[in-house]
Amino acid sequence: MRLSDRWRDPAVVAEAAAAWRARPNLRLTDLLADDAIAALHDAVAALPHPLEARAAPDFAYQYGAVASPPEDACDHVWCQFARWWWTEGVALASAITGRALAPPADRALMSTRFRRGSYLDPHNDHDGARVIAYVVGLTRASWPAEHGGQLEFLAVEDGQVVVTERRAPGWNTLDLFDVTGTAHLHQVSIVTADVERRALPGWFYGP
Repeated sequence: MRLSDRWRDPAVVAEAAAAWRARPNLRLTDLLADDAIAALHDAVAALPHPLEARAAPDFAYQYGAVASPPEDACDHVWCQFARWWWTEGVALASAITGRALAPPADRALMSTRFRRGSYLDPHNDHDGARVIAYVVGLTRASWPAEHGGQLEFLAVEDGQVVVTERRAPGWNTLDLFDVTGTAHLHQVSIVTADVERRALPGWFYGP
């Protein structure tokens, strides 16, 4: 696994860091080298993603998911990426956010697959330990808004929850956003077409 040439350029990383200081919610493009992102996509797509679901009252969701840490002896692309992500990926995110970040204690990597009817209701990721949320985009196809499945950032205005920004599923993208407070509401709108939204979501923690 390796970053694209773009993100190995200190000037590009510095530019992203300045954008983060202005607003701690970014989408980076062209994250990995072309062969690396293609290999990661194919490896993840071959994994089973059992359906996970949860009902209200807190919040509800329904999507396919798989999660596991990289085993030391494992040479599968999933394990290769996880080991790389929890070292070089953490370093990149730390450089951009200006925060000393760490992987989760169990070092588990998660993959999700949203299909028709999949969704993730409004919520925030705040738990006192998570610092930055990330989403690595693995959705190849273009994604019109009518398909749903958008990552939507929310705010409460006059007692109503409103969408302040929508991001379509991306290919070779990295979304980073601050989750240290309780006001960072977001959701994934319901997928309304026979398509697949693939991503690797998760969190970076404090050291």
